[in-house]
Amino acid sequence: MHLGLLSETIILINTDFLNQQICFTLDIYKEVYPFKDFDKINLENLLYQFALNARIEEVGHVVDVIFAYKLNSSFLTHCIPEDVFCFIDSNQVKVETEIGSFRIRSFFADQNETCNEHYINILKDIYRNPRVSRIVMVADNYELNNEILMMNDSKSLFFLKKYHDTEIEIPVKYVNINYPIAYALGLAKSEI
Repeated sequence: MHLGLLSETIILINTDFLNQQICFTLDIYKEVYPFKDFDKINLENLLYQFALNARIEEVGHVVDVIFAYKLNSSFLTHCIPEDVFCFIDSNQVKVETEIGSFRIRSFFADQNETCNEHYINILKDIYRNPRVSRIVMVADNYELNNEILMMNDSKSLFFLKKYHDTEIEIPVKYVNINYPIAYALGLAKSEI
């Protein structure tokens, strides 16, 4: 796998984890608001919510958004667009916002890799890249504990992860992933 030229700031997304959290958040709010219709999540809006929660302000710069996924599970739950396969590097998908430009790419795992293993392999490549200074991780799995412990403080790390039942046991800077998902579902601050 070759990630190509990377930006200083990376948002690395574990697609399996994101799908689980979208389903979890949607189920909760469907119970709380049984008569509310939840439109599909605009993926651009969700990525924007991730960036806001991670306090990314890269005006005039590019932020790389990288999806790690298994080829047989490339679809995002309740999102438009829904297939991360369409973000293969050759498509050069870019989204312009007032907080920065997002270059969206996706890389699928080898047949013998799980999504978590693939995610960690991409994370290692990103971390070793001298150009990268900030990594925002959309993930929550036990295997990340060892990886984070081995990383020194040369790069800024931030998580969008679970609040309850998190598998990350070491102290990290984070935001509960359910909040940006709830906003992307169209809920107001008073409804969350």
